[in-house]
Amino acid sequence: MAVLPTHSLSFLPEHPVASKKKTEGDDVAATDDAGDAATPGFNPAAVHIGGESIADRVLPHIKKIMYVIVGVTVVMSIFFTWRWWQHKKAIKATVAFSQAIDEVGRDIEPPPADGEPAEPPPGPDDPPKPVTYPSASARAEAVLKKLGAVEGDPRSGGALLEAAMLFDAGKLDDAERRYRALASKRGIEGIAAREALGFIAEARADAAKDDAAARTQHLEAALAAFRAMQPDDAGSRRAWALYHEGRILAALGKRDEARTAFTAAVAKAEPDLLDTVEMRLTQLDALAAQ
Repeated sequence: MAVLPTHSLSFLPEHPVASKKKTEGDDVAATDDAGDAATPGFNPAAVHIGGESIADRVLPHIKKIMYVIVGVTVVMSIFFTWRWWQHKKAIKATVAFSQAIDEVGRDIEPPPADGEPAEPPPGPDDPPKPVTYPSASARAEAVLKKLGAVEGDPRSGGALLEAAMLFDAGKLDDAERRYRALASKRGIEGIAAREALGFIAEARADAAKDDAAARTQHLEAALAAFRAMQPDDAGSRRAWALYHEGRILAALGKRDEARTAFTAAVAKAEPDLLDTVEMRLTQLDALAAQ
């Protein structure tokens, strides 16, 4: 069988199936290209899905955030430094107050009188001699010196002690100012301060024994202070207030009123005071019998 040349087949018609497939493919491609170009509102640009990240949002405000962090750090540093300083001062004040309390407990040992032999110093093997003071006034001055180094709460808490040391040192005006500042306080602190005001007035009366008018004036002031010491008949230290009142009334020569105050004190007195009040009543009875 003879083979025909390829170019000689060009006159044959195209296979109908192949022609149809080719036409359909070309039509689909043409339709897609036309649709891409002709569809209205179509945007071929890339779209970012998911929104901004945290870093994207924080980055524009990074300077402000750093300023806030630095500011908070500075404030906290100042605060904790201040707290440390206050704590250090409190420790120092507490130590000084403790030292003042130690001085209050020292014994009083008056120096030997003229002609008396002095006590020999301790030997090298003997224990050291405890610190003593020649008088209550000298001891009070030492305590006041220690209290001068106390600041803050321990100083205010030791206000009664400081006032008492001023009294022992003979500084009555300073002691009176301290006690008057405490007299309005509630509780035992105010009671003790009002009682001390009576003692101060009584001390002034003793110092004015050569001036009858001045002595009477100071005793009247002491009487008013002791009556104000504890006005509550059921309150703390009421028996002591009545006892002091009776003493001053007796010193003013008002024996009947003094007896009334002592009798009222007997009904309220604890054992540590009862014997003293009864002795006072016995003295008044002896004076009345003369």
